[in-house]
Amino acid sequence: MRHGKALISIGLLCASLALVGCNEDKDSKISPKRAGSKMAPASPDAPTDISGTPEKPKTSTPADPATAACYQDLCKDMQGLTYEQIYSKAANPTPEQQAYYKQNFESLVKNYVKSLRQSRTSLLALVQKNEAKLTDIELSKAQLNLVKAVYIYAKMDQLSAELQAKLTKKYMTKPFFKANFQNLLRRQEPALKILYPELIVDAKINTEEALKQEGKKISGLLAQFKKFLGFNFMSIDSEILEKAQNGLELSANEIYYLLNRGYILRYIDSLATGEGKELTESFDLTDKMISELYQSSFLNDNLKNPPSEAKELGRCEGRFYQGLNLYPSSTDIKNFKKLENKIIQAVSDVIPSSDDKAQSALNRVVIGYPKNTDELVSDWQEGLIAGAKDEIADTQEMKQLDPSALKTMIIIKAATQKKEISVCDSLISTEISDMNVRGTSLLRISWFSIRFPEYGIAVLAHELGHVVHDASTMMDSQKKCLRDRQPDHFRSSPELSGDNQGEDFADMIAAKVINRLGDKLGVKSLNVGCFFASAETDEYRTLVNKREYDPHSSGLFRALSIATGTGEKIPASCEQLAASEKSKVLNRCE
Repeated sequence: MRHGKALISIGLLCASLALVGCNEDKDSKISPKRAGSKMAPASPDAPTDISGTPEKPKTSTPADPATAACYQDLCKDMQGLTYEQIYSKAANPTPEQQAYYKQNFESLVKNYVKSLRQSRTSLLALVQKNEAKLTDIELSKAQLNLVKAVYIYAKMDQLSAELQAKLTKKYMTKPFFKANFQNLLRRQEPALKILYPELIVDAKINTEEALKQEGKKISGLLAQFKKFLGFNFMSIDSEILEKAQNGLELSANEIYYLLNRGYILRYIDSLATGEGKELTESFDLTDKMISELYQSSFLNDNLKNPPSEAKELGRCEGRFYQGLNLYPSSTDIKNFKKLENKIIQAVSDVIPSSDDKAQSALNRVVIGYPKNTDELVSDWQEGLIAGAKDEIADTQEMKQLDPSALKTMIIIKAATQKKEISVCDSLISTEISDMNVRGTSLLRISWFSIRFPEYGIAVLAHELGHVVHDASTMMDSQKKCLRDRQPDHFRSSPELSGDNQGEDFADMIAAKVINRLGDKLGVKSLNVGCFFASAETDEYRTLVNKREYDPHSSGLFRALSIATGTGEKIPASCEQLAASEKSKVLNRCE
């Protein structure tokens, strides 16, 4: 599949997180074997993800001695599987991997980075040439509303809890939203049925006609956005689009790509001109914020002071090795699938009543799996080729823009920019992205859970715990107990309080499942809360989550909660910490 670089390439469920169900029996056919260190499981990405791993601050306050002692005593047995150890080991290539990269990817990466740097140079030259005009230009109402819509889409996790709750309520049941989750799980026929129910005959969708309609929809939205903005809002693979519109057969990967682009465009269109317009118009994107976006790090760092070409090439090479060593082989996926039904049954067994509606929700569970290493390598190769072509096209288009469109482009690029160590980050995602689609029985698990089943069993149980939480009609006492033990800052926000209770409920289910299964699956489970605590700096490794708008409890709180739920002996240092901070984390919610 060609992953054309979209201008809007991040936000809620981005295109780089393609999921694949793989049933191959053999290990990697085209990619070199990964480095020899054994790896492990885990976490989130959307409505109810398990991770919530924080961005590390530029400065960190010294560790509180009492908190540090609790963390060290509770999480001393992580068997070399801390956050830092997992990622750093993955960055160390074998000689075989280095030779493979040099032979198959070095020239592609050089061409991609060269095209990207040329595009940046051209954009900077245009900015400098028109600097006086750009500073004084005010966006039109249509441009401003689209900028707001893009900003909301791309910065979803940074919005206020109130606005996030309103967006969730408005869109969670919309057809394009539900279809996207089916597509993420590689269930493309159900996705098309949701989008085009009028094309269903005898329970089957007319796929050819549905894809024709989808191609027309995408083309229409692209033209509409270009009319308002003055430039092509999103790069898209014209070959796939033309095949769809002409009724030619598309591969599963091409259908996935098309539906993903359609989802992004529909979401932003709805925010700008549809049902979400009122929310978008009320969003206070001030002149000052727009000015800050224009003068942001995108302009100053990415354009005026980019890293050297050698550094960018080195970072891309490192990203390749990391992806290759983190992602599972087809055999890894096959082996984890053997555990799937046993974990679901264990979750069912810990629900107090067989009459609870959560039982039937568990029977409907569908799980999406990540790419294997072969697919990762193939997609990265195609992504580098398509990305280079997109950058060349972008460079040509920039020269035709009027100052207003140019300023709008810069603002949108700044608004959608994700902090990346490497320009290749968007082509190989190493995020821990296990998740459940709120209110449904749809799950996906990431490379982390499969590569590290020591954590992955608990992670899958956690995501299943969200299914139980949303469907249960007979576990209100446990929910109340979890809500009562929340820190004050969660209880002060109804939206955060409800989401936090759901996350803690899922951790409670995971602890019960770990306790019930023991080592019956041939894997000794580790405390996944300790993993998330290991990802936090000293400043954030506390009993209270300091990350505004994040519904997860802190990693240390989760580690203690899971340890309490499994019946593990709690270190005296942690008991003292909980007592001194008047935390209810050690309260059991049965």
